Amino acid sequence: MKTKNRNIVKRIAGMAGIPLVTLLIMYMLCAAQGVKLFETEANWILFFRAAASVMLTTFALSLNLNSGRFDFSIGSVALLSSVISASICTAMGLPTGIMLVISIVSGALLGMISGAVYVIVKLPPIIVSLGVALFYEGLAFAVTKGYGVSFVANGELTSFPSVINYVLVIVFGLLIFIFIFDYTQFGYDYKALVSGQKVAVNTGIKEIPNAVGCYTIAGALMGMVGFISATNTGTYRWHLILAPSERCLPLFCQCLSEDL
Repeated sequence: MKTKNRNIVKRIAGMAGIPLVTLLIMYMLCAAQGVKLFETEANWILFFRAAASVMLTTFALSLNLNSGRFDFSIGSVALLSSVISASICTAMGLPTGIMLVISIVSGALLGMISGAVYVIVKLPPIIVSLGVALFYEGLAFAVTKGYGVSFVANGELTSFPSVINYVLVIVFGLLIFIFIFDYTQFGYDYKALVSGQKVAVNTGIKEIPNAVGCYTIAGALMGMVGFISATNTGTYRWHLILAPSERCLPLFCQCLSEDL
């Protein structure tokens, strides 16, 4: 146990080392030119917000990527979960904490649906996730009638951005991720499947529940990313990119019909 904890500390130190050294070099270069790198609190908020969003997105993407499942749908999960949470909270006058919970829960449910579709249709994950992404984006567009969601005037829902809140997201996100994948049976099964899928399945590890679980956790992480993005500006607007959809959707339908 001591050796394992020591290895975790070493990995965390290694991950933090490169960005900290880069930050120090940037700070020195800016100071040499007479420019202060982080002059206001807004600069620090921007830095930690970006760090939190990138960290959570990286975790969500790596979960399935390590198992050979490239998930295109994580961005659309963040979009639709934030649309759901923002719409509910603005309509019912709910506080920021409830919006956070709704975003994470709805993201987890959307991720679970994406994983269920993958294991049911048994198509390559890159095709399935692309189809799911198009469906989620279209659903978000339809729910808001193309206008997006706006709650700029709602001071409660836009009060989340702060250095301490983003630092808490980074710390708790990292600790929860480490706990799930280093100290639970789910994490042991996940690592076994990544190391050798056939051998792991032959030893009794259930691949399908683990895959759906990975999609669910990734969805919850992206729900948090969507929440961070939405509460930053108080708006969530986008434009559907029809050209790629027109090219990819027929391909998805063709592959589905051939498989059936």
